[in-house]
Amino acid sequence: MWGYVARNVATLVDPPKVVHYTVRVLTPSEAARFLAFTTGNRLEALYRVALSLGLRQGEALGLRWGDIDLDARSLRIAVALQPIGGELLLVGPKTAQARRTLPLPATLVAALRRHRARQDAERAKAGAARQGRDLVFCTRTGMPIHRRNLIRAFHTLRERAGLPPMRFHDLRHSCLSLLAAQGVPARVAMEIAGHSDIRLTLSVYTHAYDDDKRRATEALDDLLGQPPEEAP
Repeated sequence: MWGYVARNVATLVDPPKVVHYTVRVLTPSEAARFLAFTTGNRLEALYRVALSLGLRQGEALGLRWGDIDLDARSLRIAVALQPIGGELLLVGPKTAQARRTLPLPATLVAALRRHRARQDAERAKAGAARQGRDLVFCTRTGMPIHRRNLIRAFHTLRERAGLPPMRFHDLRHSCLSLLAAQGVPARVAMEIAGHSDIRLTLSVYTHAYDDDKRRATEALDDLLGQPPEEAP
């Protein structure tokens, strides 16, 4: 653009191939089965929060008890746990929209209360070995949970539930797709997800279920499949 070089040498570089993952969203019945298999699991509340609120993995792992008001039934996303320089650090969200406060349904409040009671018992058992962090989801010694360990635990639970291969991030896709299936407006779903552009919510994260598509085509068939009226 400035005319300092005759050509753009970057165009000579072979760019890396982008791996496109096939998104696998849970149907309503699969989501219910998955949550049933999380019951009693040490990270039950994490899986429920990820699926019910569509949190990103780093957002869920970075939750602090100071971000949650169980009496007011609200949860604030203020930081995310990210690997930086070989360490797991709490960092601020990338966009202003990612910083958000979400209402907690009664089921999530109950799950988080059970989780806190379990965590208090672990803290008492660990004693002086317990780390002083305020993380909602952590190891038994209070340390942050590494992503690969969460993914390993997730796949073990998924297989026990008899669900097909999918990524942990697909729980976020599933949340937004389930919201759409319930008729939740896209603008509301966008704010729950913390997206900065509603087009991302609609084109990338919202997937139509086969039952919904079947009902749509049958509704159109009811309209177009009627025999024409005879001419007078």
